[in-house]
Amino acid sequence: MALNIKNDRVCALAREAAERTGRTQVSVLEAALTRYLDALDDPDSRDLGDPAQRRFDDARAVVAEFTRTVTDDDRAAVRHDLDAMYDEAGLPLS
Repeated sequence: MALNIKNDRVCALAREAAERTGRTQVSVLEAALTRYLDALDDPDSRDLGDPAQRRFDDARAVVAEFTRTVTDDDRAAVRHDLDAMYDEAGLPLS
């Protein structure tokens, strides 16, 4: 079975990985693809996927944790602080 890679960057990466590890280019590509496929199955993998989606997911997790842990007293304190910072028109107090 043959694989013909016509991407100079991929070929250079495979060559460098083989040189640095003392393995063949095929074996380093196999190892990399195996790790990649394993990571696709790992929901906690941070190495794959859309970076913007990961940031969005991280932000949602922070909001969910905040929502879960904030108390009514915390909410009242925030409202009090906001009321002290802005006038009735919503403009900052000087």
